[in-house]
Amino acid sequence: MSLSDNMTYTLPTWANETTVLSQKQLEQIKAYQISISILIYVLPVIIIMGTIGNILSFIIWMKRKLRRTSTFFYLAMLAISDTVFLLISGLKTWIRMWSYIELLHVSVFSCKVIIFIINSSLHISAWLIVAVTAERFLAVWFPLRANGMCSFRRVKIVTATIVTVFLLLNSHFFWTAELVSTDNPESPDKLECTSKMIKICVYFPWFNMVLFSVIPSVLLLILNLLIIFCLLKHRETLKSAMTKDDQHMRSIHRRLAVILLTISFVWIFTTVPNTLTSITKKSRKDLESLAEAILLRVLSYILLYINHAINFFLYCLTGRLFRIELKKLFCCKSQKKHRQIIVFKASNNDSAHPLMEQHKIQIVYKRSQ
Repeated sequence: MSLSDNMTYTLPTWANETTVLSQKQLEQIKAYQISISILIYVLPVIIIMGTIGNILSFIIWMKRKLRRTSTFFYLAMLAISDTVFLLISGLKTWIRMWSYIELLHVSVFSCKVIIFIINSSLHISAWLIVAVTAERFLAVWFPLRANGMCSFRRVKIVTATIVTVFLLLNSHFFWTAELVSTDNPESPDKLECTSKMIKICVYFPWFNMVLFSVIPSVLLLILNLLIIFCLLKHRETLKSAMTKDDQHMRSIHRRLAVILLTISFVWIFTTVPNTLTSITKKSRKDLESLAEAILLRVLSYILLYINHAINFFLYCLTGRLFRIELKKLFCCKSQKKHRQIIVFKASNNDSAHPLMEQHKIQIVYKRSQ
């Protein structure tokens, strides 16, 4: 498989193998037909549903009463990055499969820009999830200092740093990406968008994979296990020894922890297969094994796209506050007798068991005017 396939996450070309084996015979094998059908018919559903879900998530998390909360701000930025990946990489892949037009090959400029955007959005999404998980870790393990360590100002700085770092790291594509001729039978225009970095450093694909998948996966696994351990440790705390504010805080932050734990573990589950198929690729000696390998590769790509499309549904499944805000978004306020206002205020400093950062959410009911 070519480097450009690794970087842009499209259907593998398997160039070296299909030049020897008959492409027409390959197309008659069931596994290969399933692979093509998945990309033509399933991928657009993922793109459409994921884009709509991400837009709704962004709207809800950026509501004035929510956006100044550090966790919700991270999730709003994650929705943007995920949408960019779906619309650029996913749509490009679907257009290629449906019309045989590869947008990477339109010009040298499109080759450079598309690879840059796709790689940047992948890295930013991964590290935003690491950042929000790290924020929850600090809130759980250092509740008395978390308010200062996870202030909204610092969250904006961390987000800006993540975006800036990965935009700069991937900016090399503007001078290393190039269109080259290829004998690949799956490329109608006989072109391939690749990078000179593979010539400069043979370990570049591995570095890219480690930065996107390996390090984030290890960090997420460690941080999540520590969060779970701390929550279970405090589970036996007697309610009679807790203030009313602490009980309220504990309930809210447990729900928030469930949302973030779900997102993190889903991210690991949907990205690791793509990494494993990248490092375990072997030469295939017959058409059947090649078709099966392509199917596994396509399934790993689909999981990757699902990762960038599924968060809205995870919020709906695990987030009570998100469901409330989503319902309010589509319901006419004039038909309600009461409306809910989310108020953020500091909890008492003399709290016996401050669970996370010293903020709580009060739901105040007011009559609509």
